[in-house]
Amino acid sequence: ISTGNDAVSSQGQMPASFWPGFEVNLGEATDARHSWSNLLRRNFSGGTALVNPPGSPAQTVQLPAPMHTAGGAIVTSVTLAPASGVVLLGALPEAPTDQAPAEAATQTTLETRVVRARGNAGRRGSAALAARFTRARHGRTLSTRVAGLVRHATHGTVVVAVERFGRRHWRLTRRLPLRLSSAGRFVHLMSLPAGANYRVSATYTGASGYRPSWSGFRVVSLRAR
Repeated sequence: ISTGNDAVSSQGQMPASFWPGFEVNLGEATDARHSWSNLLRRNFSGGTALVNPPGSPAQTVQLPAPMHTAGGAIVTSVTLAPASGVVLLGALPEAPTDQAPAEAATQTTLETRVVRARGNAGRRGSAALAARFTRARHGRTLSTRVAGLVRHATHGTVVVAVERFGRRHWRLTRRLPLRLSSAGRFVHLMSLPAGANYRVSATYTGASGYRPSWSGFRVVSLRAR
């Protein structure tokens, strides 16, 4: 999924203090990324990678067989917080095919748009929406419409995460769980303080018969007018 612009770095790595994970070689991938025990999983010839998507609850899973962490510890279970993952070395057996129903792959897309008020509220289709925008504007906030689609899914929850940039870091400011319509769509109107840069992402947490998916980030720049 890398576009070629991703990188991994760490501060303070010295020969006497070196994270052993940098030396792990999982080998070639043996399958595609897929849902497993409410996590995302991908198998390799030398081990397995597990990820708990952003916006999901913390997950604890029992491993079918003991495995080694990147640090060399032997584990029989792992606990992953949202937006975290683990690399495990060794063989993690697949569940029998009659116990693993097929899940449809999904694709989450996201669009953001700052709502601009115009002189005639009727042209916006809603006087209430124009009034809300006016109040937000005087309070140095701007209304932003967030909408998207989860392809191939007909139910479930999408978690919209809003991050604000400050002090050279992105910080989570809001997490919004939204129900998916039967057409796979979601929409929400929110007010954000002006004069800052935000990025928004949407995570479909998956549902019976459907795999989780993530939209990636959309940057929103708000400037008071």
